[in-house]
Amino acid sequence: LELAKQTKHATLSSSDKKKRSFLKTAELRKFQEEYDEDEKEQKRLKRRREEKGSKRRRREEEDVTKQDQQQQEVQRRERKEKEEEDIAKNQRKEDETSSNSPSSEEVVPKQHTAEKIISTLRSLGQPIKLFGESTFARYKRYLEALDMLNKTNLVTSEMEEYKLGS
Repeated sequence: LELAKQTKHATLSSSDKKKRSFLKTAELRKFQEEYDEDEKEQKRLKRRREEKGSKRRRREEEDVTKQDQQQQEVQRRERKEKEEEDIAKNQRKEDETSSNSPSSEEVVPKQHTAEKIISTLRSLGQPIKLFGESTFARYKRYLEALDMLNKTNLVTSEMEEYKLGS
């Protein structure tokens, strides 16, 4: 429509006012259709740009969340490793203090060798060593297992004395 108006004004402002040119309705419709098609194309392009922008933003957000997750995982691993190191250091310190100055109560008698304790515990169906168990704690458990074995043997021998028909 603007083009049609411009051509109309151009012909009126010319020196020769007798020659007037007018646009036909078909030409006006053609101009209107072209204008509408251009608007539609502009809208499509604008939508595509917006979609690309939103996809890019989503990808960037996903990348940021992935990076955050990776950083958190690295931090968790570092904390875990540090905790394990601290535990190992504490255990080494405890081992050093216990090995440097063992009290008289925590000494395993020499007649009870490690092999003897292990074989006895194994024969009684006990675990050889519990997690974090010291040598003296294993020796105490060995003594308790022997004591329980002796008590059960006493009970069974008393029951055999009072059996009828023997």
